[in-house]
Amino acid sequence: MALGARSPDVFALIMNQATQQTLVGLGCGLLLALGAGKLLFGRLFRVDGFDPILLFAAAVILALATLGACFLPTRRATRINPMVAMRSE
Repeated sequence: MALGARSPDVFALIMNQATQQTLVGLGCGLLLALGAGKLLFGRLFRVDGFDPILLFAAAVILALATLGACFLPTRRATRINPMVAMRSE
């Protein structure tokens, strides 16, 4: 990221990186959850190892929380003058 970058470009860069990391994390987490569900299916009484509605809801909630946590600091960072930020360091 260069000093002359426009605010929308910086915002898009950071949010794209956050979205990519969120999608990779959700993909790995869903695979691990499915594997754990198969392992626990025989050990727990009346528990289904695969509930697509619950997995989808959990993935959506986690994605919204993650992207929301990235949105606020990113928006704040795009409003700061880069020269002021460099002078303070």
